[in-house]
Amino acid sequence: MWQRVGDLFEVREIADGLFQVYFFERDMLPWTLMRFQEFNDSPQFRGKHFTREEFQKWYIETKGVWNYLQWNGFNFPSVTFEPFLARKFKKMIPQEKEFLEYFRPWVESGRKFYVIGSSARNAAPVNYHEIAHALFYLDSKYRADVQRILDTLNLQSLKDMLGLSSFMYHEEVKPDECHAYLLFELETLKHMKVRFSHQMPAIRKLRELFIEAVERNEVQFDFSRARESMEP
Repeated sequence: MWQRVGDLFEVREIADGLFQVYFFERDMLPWTLMRFQEFNDSPQFRGKHFTREEFQKWYIETKGVWNYLQWNGFNFPSVTFEPFLARKFKKMIPQEKEFLEYFRPWVESGRKFYVIGSSARNAAPVNYHEIAHALFYLDSKYRADVQRILDTLNLQSLKDMLGLSSFMYHEEVKPDECHAYLLFELETLKHMKVRFSHQMPAIRKLRELFIEAVERNEVQFDFSRARESMEP
């Protein structure tokens, strides 16, 4: 069940420790979650305490344009909140504070959890992609099974793509991103000229593992569009 948090967002727990957030205003999603996400994913700022201005300056210098507000999917683990609660991040905007305060009790409880957010409230490929990230973090069996399959594949071209300025992922998160892109972003791979047809047997196995993890974790979500988002 959705719980409304002020006029900014609503949240629901769709599996044990898996929280989905939905922002009422489209631009408030990336505007609020930018530093939470990039503390985890950015090749420049992962693990660092940075201002919004520092990130925007680097982003524009790297990409040549400020289009961050177009991003429509976000995901990060509970440990991301710790430096924010420790006041390591300066000049927090009201939206960041409101978001942080909602999750404060969960962080202080020591409970391991994961947050996903997107511009879509219900069934949509972007949400399936983010749920895959959450399961990769929360479900150790799923993570180990996925990693065993990834270890059999040559993922260099996919990792190179994820390092491009249009994607900009830190090396540490690339295995997780590889698995999510192989599951739900085959059209993107085709567009970026990343060959994957020879890897379809492994991709089908990843799909099986994902479905098993969804069932094992009793994820309460509409997966009616999952099959179409998995098709190349």
